[in-house]
Amino acid sequence: MPNLVWNEVVKELDYTGFQIASRAGFELLIRGLSRGLSDVFPVDILYSLWKNKEGQVFASYWVVLYCSKKTCC
Repeated sequence: MPNLVWNEVVKELDYTGFQIASRAGFELLIRGLSRGLSDVFPVDILYSLWKNKEGQVFASYWVVLYCSKKTCC
């Protein structure tokens, strides 16, 4: 696994065009991130000010929906 700063990877989701269109897409994203993140998902990044507001809403929506059905985050 490359030496990445995974919290920075999550921050880089804030780009124009980022959307999570389906549960399957969200689960794929979470599976990929969970391989690199050693702790829980950095939810504080979701609460920070994003340039891509629509992407932030999509990400927050899926975190709430997904975590309401599972123990996570």
